[in-house]
Amino acid sequence: MPACNCCGKCCYYMLDGKIKKCKHLVKPRSPSTRHLCRIYGRRIGTLLDTDKQGREIRCIMRSDVPYDIPGCSLNTNKPWREY
Repeated sequence: MPACNCCGKCCYYMLDGKIKKCKHLVKPRSPSTRHLCRIYGRRIGTLLDTDKQGREIRCIMRSDVPYDIPGCSLNTNKPWREY
């Protein structure tokens, strides 16, 4: 299995029809630096947001994301999702 390249592209989610960045994602100051997650070790299952219908948005494993993301090293031939 390839290693995560810390691009941060999977740290976005849809909320009420809009793309939203995870509040725990720390973007680098330099383009050559990796993205960081403030809660990486305890992120899975963490509540990130709630939509207008009351559905909870929680952090999940990248392998459980139902689509591939251009440029992600962890893609597995799922349908593409572009942000």
